[in-house]
Amino acid sequence: MIVEMIKVRILGPKGLLPEATDLLHTLGVVHIESLPVEFEKKERYLKKMTLDDEGAKKRALFEKIRDDVKHILLILPSIRSAAGEKEEKRPGMSWFFSSDSFLRDIITLIKDIGQKADTATSKKKVYQDELDLLKKYGDILNALSPFILKIKESREFDYIGITVRGKEEKMIPYIRDAIGKLVENKFEIFGAPVDEDTIACLLVLNKTDVGRVKKLLWEENISELRLPEAVADKPLPEALRFLIRRRVDLDRDVESVNNELKALGSEWYHRLNTYRAGLEDAISQITTTAYFYETRFTFAIYGWIPRTSIDSIKKSIVEKFENKVLLEELEIQEKEMEFVPVFLKNPKLIKPFEFFMRILPLPKYGSIDPTPFIAIFFPIFFGAIVGDIAYGIIILLAALFIKYKYKDRQFLSDISHIYIISSLYTIFFGFLYGEFLGELGAQIGLKPLCVDRMHAIVPLLLLSVSVGVGHIFLGLILGIITSLRLGHRREVIAKLSKLLIIAIVLVLLGIYTKVVPQLLYTPSVIAILIAFPVLVISGGLLAPLELFKVFGNILSYVRLMAFGLASIFLAYVANALGGITGNIVLGVFIAAIFHLFNILISLLSPTIQSIRLQYVEFFGKFFIPGGRRYAPFKKTH
Repeated sequence: MIVEMIKVRILGPKGLLPEATDLLHTLGVVHIESLPVEFEKKERYLKKMTLDDEGAKKRALFEKIRDDVKHILLILPSIRSAAGEKEEKRPGMSWFFSSDSFLRDIITLIKDIGQKADTATSKKKVYQDELDLLKKYGDILNALSPFILKIKESREFDYIGITVRGKEEKMIPYIRDAIGKLVENKFEIFGAPVDEDTIACLLVLNKTDVGRVKKLLWEENISELRLPEAVADKPLPEALRFLIRRRVDLDRDVESVNNELKALGSEWYHRLNTYRAGLEDAISQITTTAYFYETRFTFAIYGWIPRTSIDSIKKSIVEKFENKVLLEELEIQEKEMEFVPVFLKNPKLIKPFEFFMRILPLPKYGSIDPTPFIAIFFPIFFGAIVGDIAYGIIILLAALFIKYKYKDRQFLSDISHIYIISSLYTIFFGFLYGEFLGELGAQIGLKPLCVDRMHAIVPLLLLSVSVGVGHIFLGLILGIITSLRLGHRREVIAKLSKLLIIAIVLVLLGIYTKVVPQLLYTPSVIAILIAFPVLVISGGLLAPLELFKVFGNILSYVRLMAFGLASIFLAYVANALGGITGNIVLGVFIAAIFHLFNILISLLSPTIQSIRLQYVEFFGKFFIPGGRRYAPFKKTH
């Protein structure tokens, strides 16, 4: 629901402004903002506060320190304080604003830690760059290392490394024969696979034959092993052994630097993060000063407070300042209604469904929060479309796993909560339809409690339309309530007329199909003849066209049946494909793959259709966007 907001003015002596600001910052419930221009003109005795040179320098200094701290935090590993270690208390605003020695200590500390972190990071980068270079040769070194380590230096022999693509493995016998003819078989070749695509070879031959062999390799387009520049002038065996040793050393060096950064993180991360939060608060406090007003001796702060928090903040102000600082409740003028911030507050069970409202602009203050209605109808529509016990159980287990695994991530937690509830409705409708992996439910003795979807298309069609009628009627009723709240009398009359005409049309259809008694025909005709002109007068000449749109909205609910049938047909196909294999294991595997595919579709398509019915068909009857988000002046954590 949309929480009722109170417009307030906080007054006090200028000397108490820092303490008052700090208290409001700590309480974190006041949405502070400047008065609209038209209201500023009326309050001529008030002058808007401006940030003086000292304040601007202070903010610039805080921002510089904060950015330096953020830089260090990006480098250091995020490590919590050791168990049992006392958490450091965040410095109060008075420290940041008045204690120059405290600021100097922070600056010195940050400079020292920053230098250590930057030095360690620079070393790590050098090591890592060299290690990344060696990794290009890693697989080749691993392949040739059994031969390299056995090789002894010799004045008579030299060595050539080559690489051959795996698909060209037949080239190796050819190379062997070609080199053998060239050097009279006075050579050895050792080869080992590097990966699926590459074979590394090591040639051992007389130094006098090296030139001729390299020429042959070049003519045959055989790739010679190219080593890093640092070891290019060394004999191949020596160079390869050096690279093997160097890679081990670099791994050890990188680990040493990581341990150094880890030690810095263990010692300083928590404290620096605390300072960052404090600095963010200090910057926020200075910036918010631009929304304050002043006279010669007093300050004035205007803002909005939720009705539920007004008593507690009054109590806190009295306890802190006695009668020196006052909080006044002000009357909200009609012209100010568009400036009132919107604060959505829903019960714990419903709150995750606010996720759907983040996609849309906030509802206007004084209108209706659609979140509770999404929480009711989205799971029902989702469950009605999917309607399979097995699918519901699988979705439930997956949602529970995600909620447990990622409980600290609000986005995933909200999504999993939504699908937990939706899966329960899916299981419920699965029992109503008698579906368990499609028609498999019937084969194991499961009977529908209500209706068999495959053989009751017409009843389901009528049921879907009936659901649409009820949902749209609810939307129109909510639209009437919203118009009453906002004082839009003509809209109230227009929506009442529209609601009456639609109801009468449905009665006439009922009379035509002999569902409704014939005696209601004359009263219905008289009522529609009265309601139609009223609709035109109150809603305008285009208002009747909206009636056709409403009937189109109602027919859209047929998708509840259509997409539900699509889901069960896919389940039937999955079972049929599994059954025609003639092999139980293979059949189960194929059926499982197709059922999994259907479940994925069942997560996507019913979600889209359920959201569409809410946003397009339902919301259009009462939802009024344009709300301003409630953003209280509060600390970062």
